[in-house]
Amino acid sequence: ELYFLIYPDRLPVTLQLWHSQNITLPISYLLVGTFQGLSTGIITVYLLHIGATETQQTTIKALRSLPASFKVLFGFISDYLPIIGYRRKPYILIGWSISSFAMLLMYRMERIRIIDSSITNQMT
Repeated sequence: ELYFLIYPDRLPVTLQLWHSQNITLPISYLLVGTFQGLSTGIITVYLLHIGATETQQTTIKALRSLPASFKVLFGFISDYLPIIGYRRKPYILIGWSISSFAMLLMYRMERIRIIDSSITNQMT
């Protein structure tokens, strides 16, 4: 009975979420939730470690959530500009690649400095 709950035979394969052809979507959402949940704490500690002020921390957190504002736009782009005949999978792969590269880049940076805005204002 569990099999028919996961793979209902009355639905076409394109609508069966857990079918092998469609499994990337639920896995991607699972990973996005995990990634966002874990990275929030890591980034908060990381910003404190590099000495960011509260204003800088707030700005960085706001910029981090900015791509979520463009979900509808990204959906339209993926619908009207398929890559190699696929509408979603290449865009999911591109997004995960960019995210992985950014996290790897942050990991590889030995020392990041936050420039104090008061020093910058004194120089001008």
